Amino acid sequence: MDVVDGNGKSTGLTLPKGSAWKVGKILTVNKETFYQIATNEWVLAVNLKFADESTTANNINTSESYVTTSTNSGKTGVAITDLNVIDNNGNDTGKIIAKGSAWKLGSALHANKQVYYQIATNQWILSTGVSVDSKKVSAADSIPTPGHGLVGTTNSALKTYNTETNSYDRTLPANSSWKISKLVVNKYGSFWGQVSSNEWVWITNVRLNSGLNLKENSVYEPDFATKIAK
Repeated sequence: MDVVDGNGKSTGLTLPKGSAWKVGKILTVNKETFYQIATNEWVLAVNLKFADESTTANNINTSESYVTTSTNSGKTGVAITDLNVIDNNGNDTGKIIAKGSAWKLGSALHANKQVYYQIATNQWILSTGVSVDSKKVSAADSIPTPGHGLVGTTNSALKTYNTETNSYDRTLPANSSWKISKLVVNKYGSFWGQVSSNEWVWITNVRLNSGLNLKENSVYEPDFATKIAK
């Protein structure tokens, strides 16, 4: 069932068949009647079947946050600004995804009087901060990987690790972006990204333009950067 806004325009969201909702105000647009199910979210009255008065509140979704399917599910969303990541309950996780990063979108979360798209398990970003590609693509095509579009942006001024000298080298400016050609993970679970022939950055200190699985895209080198010369 399609969800529209207060002007009768599609929001790109749909409600699962058979789901139950507590309805609010009535809206008439273009001679059609809609019932309100959330802030600026309405569904066509003729598509609803009303429960009788004996229906208990346990069958009605009255929670402040809830998930629906989205017509943008499976499409690629590109962040048009740096975006905070929230969890399933609408709480800020402290994580930020970088402007320009691409993500495969999933379901829609309604929380904090906003709509968010799922980008990973228990991770959601604000729908209004995303530009959606109308074409559905596979995750492999939409997510940048090492050597294929992966870019890291430094959170602050950051020294590179030089594998040739086994020491820290030049300092990269804060908020500068660098192509990452390879990812490595060591025995301590630290991920490093190659930005030039002998220079690497600690991934914890950069924002990636991708929601890729680090472990699946990294080469395991147990002793990599574990004994850096002071």
